[in-house]
Amino acid sequence: MEIHIPTQDTKLAAALSTLGFPLKLRDVLDDTSGKVDHTWQIGTVSVSRPGLKLNELLKHYRDGTLATNDPEHPLLDGLYVLRIRERILSVIKDGRSIALAECEGGKRTAYIHHPTIEAPMSFGRFTSRDFRFVCALGRLGIPIVSIKGIAGSNEFTTTARSVVAGMKYDAVSLHAALTNDNLAEDHPLRICIKTLENHSRCLNAIKASRHTVLLRKPNSKKAVWVHEDASDAAYDRAQKHFRI
Repeated sequence: MEIHIPTQDTKLAAALSTLGFPLKLRDVLDDTSGKVDHTWQIGTVSVSRPGLKLNELLKHYRDGTLATNDPEHPLLDGLYVLRIRERILSVIKDGRSIALAECEGGKRTAYIHHPTIEAPMSFGRFTSRDFRFVCALGRLGIPIVSIKGIAGSNEFTTTARSVVAGMKYDAVSLHAALTNDNLAEDHPLRICIKTLENHSRCLNAIKASRHTVLLRKPNSKKAVWVHEDASDAAYDRAQKHFRI
């Protein structure tokens, strides 16, 4: 009999799937509110890392011992890179300022909302349009120094190497190794990129599971599709479409 642990945390589900924990998406309808809750059922044993047990891993993550005793654990890399993704998107969408900060005792980095700190030119520069790759670099001490272009087709310039003492990562070498498939499966860059990919798959699965409803304005040809669990803001936009 299969045993699963439920969570509605899609980021956690994505990070755990990178470690080989199987996922199932289950939609639960709340009869009172009519809202559909998307719940991930996570298998308790990793299929790619048989010695990794979900209950034990979650306990150590939630009580902080994982970050203390194993700051370079791939679960932390996956969860942090998803936060990095959000921080970079906040720059693209809202123009917020971010800066790279050390975490886990200086063994890894992540972005915080903070006035941007310009890295000296002595660290060199690297340019890429690969959003996931640039997010992963942020976990390895290689910060973004500029973003150009429109959302969806941005050009990112980072430093060419880690700016944190003790971190010896090089953007050009990492990009070449990734392109040529020369990175180990457990390399933090590969873990980060896989988690970002799995997160996208999870979001697509949720989107595909949602039902839509066609709303029509009486005595009019106007109509609009909305998700059955759409927010009030979505229905407000529908009203504007109908000019109600």
